[in-house]
Amino acid sequence: MKRPTLVPLVRLKEYQPAMVLWVAATVLAGARCSAQAWGTVEFSPVAGAYLSTAELPYGCFHVALPNPCTPPKQSTTVAVGGRLTAWLSRGIAVEGSLWDSPSSPANVVAGSARLLLGLTPRSGTRVYIVGGPAFVRLFGYDYASSIAGIDLGSVVAVGAHVRVAPSLALRTELEQYVYSYAEHRQRDLFLSLGLSLAPRIRLNSAAVGSP
Repeated sequence: MKRPTLVPLVRLKEYQPAMVLWVAATVLAGARCSAQAWGTVEFSPVAGAYLSTAELPYGCFHVALPNPCTPPKQSTTVAVGGRLTAWLSRGIAVEGSLWDSPSSPANVVAGSARLLLGLTPRSGTRVYIVGGPAFVRLFGYDYASSIAGIDLGSVVAVGAHVRVAPSLALRTELEQYVYSYAEHRQRDLFLSLGLSLAPRIRLNSAAVGSP
């Protein structure tokens, strides 16, 4: 059997939800932020569950089954990672995230550069939405090297940020990653709980405090 070749696809429609959020939040950031009102930096170790919602094409390539075989779905399993968040104001932040899941039949690594937009007024608990470009990599013994690779797409999420101390917060989030794998649309979910740590680091000397 001829091994299919993976050509990572970047399609505009995969970026539309994240692009809309990026544009909206950027406009709001310009209206609400100034050089004298930049906030803090937070680091958040996170853990949670990885869930795949689509079958993986060619995922049974190494399995000795009659053709055509049924492509498997990634198993639901634990995932761990972290986020680095820079608050630009009390309701807007930019952040990078990276997480890894030892799923089967392929390991999954995903990361993103996101814009966070708070939906509720400043308080002990804030609900927010997130969006931005992302990458997903599937790899492992069950995947041929000609198939495994890095696929580009987008991420959107909704979450809650609960302040429990001046430099400590709980954060829960549900993320959806949309990307193309072997020319098929994939949607993966990551449900996580994290602990946000905000050391006394300011983005400038005139910062206004933690969000």
